[in-house]
Amino acid sequence: MKLSKLLLPKLLILILFGFNACVAPVGFGSHNAVLASETGVTYEYDHLFGGYEKMTKAATEHCDKYKKMPFPKEKGARQTVSFVTLGLVYVHVQSFECR
Repeated sequence: MKLSKLLLPKLLILILFGFNACVAPVGFGSHNAVLASETGVTYEYDHLFGGYEKMTKAATEHCDKYKKMPFPKEKGARQTVSFVTLGLVYVHVQSFECR
């Protein structure tokens, strides 16, 4: 009886953290480089928790390697299936051209 009272809150916390990982494929406030080259870079990013600002900084750092400046090119969203929410989740995508 006491053991189940101790384990239940910890189990609930683990489940909630697992849901967060599945619902936000990129992560809270983060970005993920999908494609990177000398001519540009494309990121998936979290648009709710400051991911855009971090992503633009990363794009600047990427283009600085080639002594170029990043220019926003395409912005969009793609859909992915979430088995946690049993529906579609939108992942925002931004491309930068290095000139």
